[in-house]
Amino acid sequence: MALIYHLIRSCPCNTFPPGFNVETVEYKNISFTVWDVGGQDKIRPLWRHYFQNTQGLIFVVDSNDRDRVVEARDELHRMLNEDELRDAVLLVFANKQDLPNAMNAAEITDKLGLHSLRQRHWYIQSTCATSGEGLYEGLDWLSNNIANKDYGSAGRMDTNDTLRLASLWHSMHAISQQLSPVSGCSGIELLQADNFDLHCFQSLTGTKFFVVCEPGALHMESLLKHIYELYTDYVLKNPFYEMEMPIRCELFDLNLAQAVQKDRVLLLGR
Repeated sequence: MALIYHLIRSCPCNTFPPGFNVETVEYKNISFTVWDVGGQDKIRPLWRHYFQNTQGLIFVVDSNDRDRVVEARDELHRMLNEDELRDAVLLVFANKQDLPNAMNAAEITDKLGLHSLRQRHWYIQSTCATSGEGLYEGLDWLSNNIANKDYGSAGRMDTNDTLRLASLWHSMHAISQQLSPVSGCSGIELLQADNFDLHCFQSLTGTKFFVVCEPGALHMESLLKHIYELYTDYVLKNPFYEMEMPIRCELFDLNLAQAVQKDRVLLLGR
């Protein structure tokens, strides 16, 4: 895999040995044991022998190969259906972004059906193997999400949990406005627990945005306002959006994930 060899040798690599290769990569706080299993048709059935104890899956897509992107999607979903990969986080490298006809990350997201992965923690990163552009940003996401995986999965909510939280928070907002000794109270903005903080931002129209973070995390107000800006850009301006529909705007999801990852140190205070 040219991307991994670029990281290991800190130089562009135009050719690399085919088949199965294993390397150990030290990056920040994690030691990656990387299996490059190749993409040749004949060895794909052997991939499953390397799934055991896998914590993270890096799937590299040729963004310039429109003819085989459906095949790439089918192979990706076939792998993710394997029981041994049920807890693995997924990093997709949309490679060859330097080519003029390459599909961008949003188009690759759609072609691979990534938004259908409701129970999978995933991220897509635009990359260029010859220069290494985007490689470290992707590995940053992977290292953070593997390191925090247990914490993040424990707090993951399904649709019913989300609706219950929204209903509860709406009632708490209304009650706090009634009980406030000061007029003009806009409701509760911060709920602190022993092991997490829950921040809330309410727009002028009453739409509420939540962020759950570690206790004392900084810049949450800035993050919530930025989420609201993305919401107004990619959801409110979507002519096909209806109020009774859940928010599933792909551009909103993609830009939100990229913005949080790009500004992680500034917004999350670490």
